[in-house]
Amino acid sequence: SLSIDDIQPNFSEIGKFTTTYDYKGTAEDTEQQRAIIPNRAFNVEKAADAINKQVIKPGESWSFNEVVGDRTEKNGWKEANGIFGGDKLTLQFGGGVCQVSTTLYNAVLKAFPYIEIVERQRHSIPSTYVDMGLDATVDTNHIDFIFKNTSDHPLYIYAYYANNKMAKSRKRDLTVVIYGEALPAGHEYKTRTVLISEEPPGEDIITESSKLFIGEEKILAEARSKYVVQLFVDHYVNGEVTEQNFRYEDTYPGNPLKKQVGTMPTPTPVPEPTPTPSPTPAE
Repeated sequence: SLSIDDIQPNFSEIGKFTTTYDYKGTAEDTEQQRAIIPNRAFNVEKAADAINKQVIKPGESWSFNEVVGDRTEKNGWKEANGIFGGDKLTLQFGGGVCQVSTTLYNAVLKAFPYIEIVERQRHSIPSTYVDMGLDATVDTNHIDFIFKNTSDHPLYIYAYYANNKMAKSRKRDLTVVIYGEALPAGHEYKTRTVLISEEPPGEDIITESSKLFIGEEKILAEARSKYVVQLFVDHYVNGEVTEQNFRYEDTYPGNPLKKQVGTMPTPTPVPEPTPTPSPTPAE
């Protein structure tokens, strides 16, 4: 119902953020990893397509899960690694979608005066594609990322992906841009994280398994340190910090190494009988 002339006076880039993901494995990856990496890339791009060209009206709240939908096989999502139980990775339909919600979250934070974060939750394991304190996890029917447009004008979401310039053959960049009412001239907002503390993992947790042979091991969860991080969104005017906005403190709980060791006796090899040589044929 709006014309371009209606939109343009209040249409300016006010937030932008980019993360990078693999879409193809390398010779150093395992066969399983080479199969999973393209699936994860597919999920990232499917979710990016879903949020692209979304419009949030003034006073309206926007839900990632509502727009992207349930991540199920029936809905066309593929299996890729996702966090399970807080400390391990397992194959899940829609694995990798959190990179899209996280990239969107960081773009939204740059439009600080015009948004209100309604729901956002950190991962239990720090993400590899953003600094700690800047992630926004999502889970079908469980964890959502929701924000509200508190400005007097619509907000527009654009999401796109392209080959990474430094690694075109195996990496792509995901970019999310937020458009809306222009910030005052010379004003911008930048995120800043502060590491408050770090604690090493506790003692290894080792359990026995009768399904593994003696000498065999199975890693259930890698050892991870505990981190406490604070997030600030700093207000800059003409390049100078004028205000430090504390947002929250995140605690990544960490976990000890968890592994199983085998107790099943190694079977004694049965020697094969020595073959009887064939008789030499008579001339």
